[in-house]
Amino acid sequence: MNEVVPANRPVPLGRPPSPEQVTAWLDYELEPLIARRAELVAAIEATVKKYAAGIVNDDQQGIAAENLRMANAAVRAAADAHELHKRPYLEAGRAVDRWKNGYSVPLADPIERLTRLMLAYSDRREAESRAAAQAEADRLAAEAAAQAKAAEREAPSEGMFGPASEAAYEKTLAAVRAQDAADARPAEHTRVRGVAGAVASVRVAWGWETENFAKVHRRFLMVNPDAIAAEVRAKGRDAKTGRPLAVIAGIKWVAKRAMGVR
Repeated sequence: MNEVVPANRPVPLGRPPSPEQVTAWLDYELEPLIARRAELVAAIEATVKKYAAGIVNDDQQGIAAENLRMANAAVRAAADAHELHKRPYLEAGRAVDRWKNGYSVPLADPIERLTRLMLAYSDRREAESRAAAQAEADRLAAEAAAQAKAAEREAPSEGMFGPASEAAYEKTLAAVRAQDAADARPAEHTRVRGVAGAVASVRVAWGWETENFAKVHRRFLMVNPDAIAAEVRAKGRDAKTGRPLAVIAGIKWVAKRAMGVR
């Protein structure tokens, strides 16, 4: 029996290549770049070896610059090839992400409203459960105290390990366990199971927010590099040296030297 294909069915997607397949294809497609890299590595290694004792004149510096310029050009060519070959996968990946994000949008508001209702019920349930558990813990603590007094009265005749002392110990242990139950985490007081196996409970994750910035110790602070860059752009730079003109308390400008080749 022939399959009935819906009229609106799009063209099926092909199976994405594996990482190994992608690597093998790029090695084949970009073989000239790889060969060029091998040539440059050999040339630069030879230049470094030749001038191992140090570059001593402009001619040698010029030869080194030519090597460096060609190497940088090869790196840029590889970056261009990377962008060209990655773009289709990147765009396809973004399309998958958009589909996933779009799928969740209609659910976000209903989920948020349902969660609010569940949290409100859990708050009431936790309060009631804790109150009941605390009442039981208080009752057992009172019984334990009464039993301890009885043990003290009977101790001379029974000794430390008599029946009254044993009973007092058991009552005290029960009271401690009951208090632990009353002080348990919210999940223990709010856990509810659905008929199909779903489990609902309140989970508490502690975060932080700034209460008084002036009181925060400096070791918990960090410099904002984006703000510094914005200040440099706003105040400009020295026309001769390029040194930033901005004055920022606690910050000094440091020149970082690097070799540039065009």
